Amino acid sequence: MIRTARLELRLWTEREDDVAAFFAIWGDPRVIWWGACADRDAARATIARVSARCAGVPACGWFAMIDRATGAVVGSACLQPAPVPAGEIEVGWHVARAHQGRGFATEAARALLDHAWASGLTRVIAEAVPLNGASIAIMRKLGMRYASMVERGGCGHVVFAIDRP
Repeated sequence: MIRTARLELRLWTEREDDVAAFFAIWGDPRVIWWGACADRDAARATIARVSARCAGVPACGWFAMIDRATGAVVGSACLQPAPVPAGEIEVGWHVARAHQGRGFATEAARALLDHAWASGLTRVIAEAVPLNGASIAIMRKLGMRYASMVERGGCGHVVFAIDRP
């Protein structure tokens, strides 16, 4: 578990309450516009898939973002092996619509970068489609710099990177 001033980050599980919370975020096509989960079974399968992707990789995992003040799950954040470019570790975030614009993604991502550095990682990337100005702004707030473009899911993505200080 990782704690910040406002958040608790803990690994997602396949428990029913986690599946419901994950589906509330990943089932919303306004948040996950490139392939939202169709139902709770798809959400459960996504949790299992991303957990398997991170298994045995130092510092990696998919985390529920929990607002410490309310106990509400406000989003999802991850450190994971990047699909593209191979060999990189990616930080990512997805915040439920009702909780966007409050700085939760930036706070969670900073905590995951600190976790990555403490775990011995030396470089982390993040990616977004060029039209996702909010995520690109977060990358810049984190001190990340433009590194490249990649194609993922048939769509170009900008890749930003940061090296351990």
